[in-house]
Amino acid sequence: MLKGILKLSSLSYSLLLMGLYVSIFFINKNIGSYGLIHIYAVIILLWFIVWRTKDSSIEFFLLDKVVIIQLGFLFIVLLSYIVNLQYYHAVERVYYYTIGNSPPFLYLKICLTGIFSVLISWVGYKLGKVLITNHDRLKTFVWTLLVIIFINSLVNLIAWGIQTGAVLGRYNFDPPITGTPGLSIQLSIVGFIIGLSLLKFYKKGGAVNWMLKGILVIVFSNVVIIFTRQSQVTFLAVLMLYYLLNNKINVKKVLYLLFCVFIGLGLFIYLMVASGNIDAYLNINSTDAVDVAIRLTTINSAYNIFLENPIFGIGYGMFSGHNMVPIFITGVEVYLASPHNGMVSLLCELGVVGLLYYIYLNTYIIMKLNKIRKNINDHSVRSVVTAIFSIQVVFSLSVIISNSHLFGPPSELSYTCFAFISWVLIGVCFSVPKWDAVRI
Repeated sequence: MLKGILKLSSLSYSLLLMGLYVSIFFINKNIGSYGLIHIYAVIILLWFIVWRTKDSSIEFFLLDKVVIIQLGFLFIVLLSYIVNLQYYHAVERVYYYTIGNSPPFLYLKICLTGIFSVLISWVGYKLGKVLITNHDRLKTFVWTLLVIIFINSLVNLIAWGIQTGAVLGRYNFDPPITGTPGLSIQLSIVGFIIGLSLLKFYKKGGAVNWMLKGILVIVFSNVVIIFTRQSQVTFLAVLMLYYLLNNKINVKKVLYLLFCVFIGLGLFIYLMVASGNIDAYLNINSTDAVDVAIRLTTINSAYNIFLENPIFGIGYGMFSGHNMVPIFITGVEVYLASPHNGMVSLLCELGVVGLLYYIYLNTYIIMKLNKIRKNINDHSVRSVVTAIFSIQVVFSLSVIISNSHLFGPPSELSYTCFAFISWVLIGVCFSVPKWDAVRI
């Protein structure tokens, strides 16, 4: 670990690690109309333009299959904005109706935010691919991300104890750093799985191994204290997939996995019953549940908007400029900025064309990651790539019930920041064939 940290003398590599800090610790910080993550992306581009004679800078601007696919997605986004210019003033009127004011040049600002989101995906992917150049940098990168997530998890645990008296409950405390329970638990999922992969680098019983396990306990605690049912199911799915892919499967190991799942679920159910929160899971399919009713109302609004614009949608991030169906939270009329469902959002904002292209993009990335993973000779490196692969597979499938982890609502900084991290992780995996003995 110490040897890897010494590698931080490379300023470009330090900029990559700085992006991890910005995307978590400053996730909701704005400068004017834009977040720090947007400013960070511009700084990165200027940095590599100024140092264009360097090998890494040249590679940063080289096209590969993933970048070409990202550019294709950007083309669809731009086309959707152009096609929907007819709604320029209508979007302003909807904003005025729903929130009481309409900023000048609103349509153009939403367009720019959407373009920035796609740009940040490219920056994240390229940073991960270009700057992870050896085993030490990979290990230091994973440690850095894990420590940042650990700090967020520890702060959440302390805040939960102070705000609730350590009482389990659904959304019963406010995460101080991210401000969003859903994002905090997603970060914890990422942190826990990549933390497990780091165990492969260290001998059992060693000091670092025990320290790492202690960090994992704190990170795991956030999965328990933050009640988001879909994310908890996602965590279990990612964990099981990682276990199955990272071990030679036989009957004994399958039975061991089932036993652990049975014990874990039993303990979790006991905690829910003991804390009086089991109803939050028993009524998950009930339309009487407030959160389910809210989602159904918003999804129905998005679906109706899609029917009027089925080919190219209404424009990436434009849902808030067309949605006039309110939801009621504690009797207060509220208009959501997104349907909070990735599949529906893509259909509504980018139409059938955008949804099909997004599916193609995800399919290519997952197939390529799997090919890289299968052919890595170094067991510790393969463990990291398998962890990232497991995260990408499950998160990609969850788009049918939650926002996309790659292209979430551009108006919500938390999704843009998490997308940056996701694309960096993809880039890290795509960097491996350059420096590890991979047979592709």
